[in-house]
Amino acid sequence: MSVTASGLTPRKDRANRVTNVTESNPNGQSDDAGAPVVTTEVWMPKSNELRRDILALSCAVSAGIHAGLVHDHLQERFAAGAGFAVSALALAVLAVAVARRPDEILVDAAAVLLAGLIAAWVLAVTTGIPGLVPEPEAVDALALVTKAVEVVGLAVALSLRGTLVTRLRTIPVALVALVIALSAVAAVATSRGHAHGGHAHDEHLQPHDSGG
Repeated sequence: MSVTASGLTPRKDRANRVTNVTESNPNGQSDDAGAPVVTTEVWMPKSNELRRDILALSCAVSAGIHAGLVHDHLQERFAAGAGFAVSALALAVLAVAVARRPDEILVDAAAVLLAGLIAAWVLAVTTGIPGLVPEPEAVDALALVTKAVEVVGLAVALSLRGTLVTRLRTIPVALVALVIALSAVAAVATSRGHAHGGHAHDEHLQPHDSGG
């Protein structure tokens, strides 16, 4: 006899079943006392797994980009660089945690962190942030890409609230680490490219000395 966790069999999409745990003796019929075999089936829409994957990926990409920009921001202002470092670490921890053992608390934490980073960036490019960004920063392509990734992650995290995520399959930590590393390398390369481009542009605008 089979008993589902909810007591009811879902009406459609049997492919959505992601885990099937059987509690029985090795013969699979009944125990020594003659009790029936009980099979607990946990039903989970595959869309939940996809959304969890997107959330972990968003946190990993944002973590890598923030890590790649720590050095540049440390040179400008220590507080800003420290803020980027802390953000990168928190995002990396959440990316790994959501990938390995997702639960509602982690999903909520990711939503709060992503929302905070988006809000901080909006302030940084509009009014500035006292102690961190004294004057409004210019908006660049890398920042827009980062915020787009975070907006997607925030939307997915909010959509996962109230859903069962504890039994989703896990994502290898090595894969999450690879995404973080590649994002960091891309951020460093992009920031240096912009810096070199800016210097070349400034040199081109400088008047040439006529020697007189």
